Amino acid sequence: MVPAGTQPGSIMVSPKLDVMDECITLLDSVLVKLSKLLRRMSTVLDNMEALMFEAERLKGFQWCHEEPLWVSWPIEKFVLSLSELTTPYHRSLALHKELVDILRSHTVSFEDSRKAINQWVEQPFLRDDGWDAKWEDLCEAEVEKWDTR
Repeated sequence: MVPAGTQPGSIMVSPKLDVMDECITLLDSVLVKLSKLLRRMSTVLDNMEALMFEAERLKGFQWCHEEPLWVSWPIEKFVLSLSELTTPYHRSLALHKELVDILRSHTVSFEDSRKAINQWVEQPFLRDDGWDAKWEDLCEAEVEKWDTR
């Protein structure tokens, strides 16, 4: 603390604000990467839907809707179930954007910053509905040679 009527001997606030700005820039770049990955995921799902329709055209309705692709699930069940996977990632990305906006303010309190960072780490939308929670074990059991990838 600086005594009343005196000036600090060194600049204290400006370097800290510069560090905060650099960190926010890094978080913005993470958000860009996450957005790009989500677009890629959506593209993969679109391609899977197109593949299913093409397989239905070539192999027939019954093959797509009833014949197991590997062990027990037909291609239709994979495609429909995987399409549900993007929703938690969309929600997670929206939450991350909100958290960065909270942290972007130079007036945010330490406690609010700590809460935002903890919420980022927790991944609340992906904990129960993300790939690891729902798909890794299923694909290991269902997809031939999954564990050799």
